[in-house]
Amino acid sequence: MTNILNFTKKPNFFDKVSTESSVEILIGSEESEISQKNTWLLGAFRIKDDNLNHLTKLHKALVITWTSNGVSKTKNLVNDTFIFPDDEEIDNKFRIGYFNYDLSDWLSFNDLQEYYITVSLHNHISNTIYLAT
Repeated sequence: MTNILNFTKKPNFFDKVSTESSVEILIGSEESEISQKNTWLLGAFRIKDDNLNHLTKLHKALVITWTSNGVSKTKNLVNDTFIFPDDEEIDNKFRIGYFNYDLSDWLSFNDLQEYYITVSLHNHISNTIYLAT
């Protein structure tokens, strides 16, 4: 099963992305409890980095890492997902993008687990999210 991924800005999550270069994430759920069907990693980046000008689509450089019980796994967040030109905005020389990733196929919700999740883009690393299932 392939995870669902989209690049839509979610209202109430990122009204303003940081005024500095950054990657920010949070966990979102459409229900009050985290469940296998409704657990989303919501994120945004705002990057002003001349070292990344050669990348036409910054979404392709997003990497997600989770750690649980001393084991870490890393993967490219986007893989072969097609990215349209309007998935990224330019504002005052900052490149801004949003991403929403369904975690249900990647994390185990069958056992009681604790996860620490980060997303990086080049040398920019997000905040760390703690998720207990």
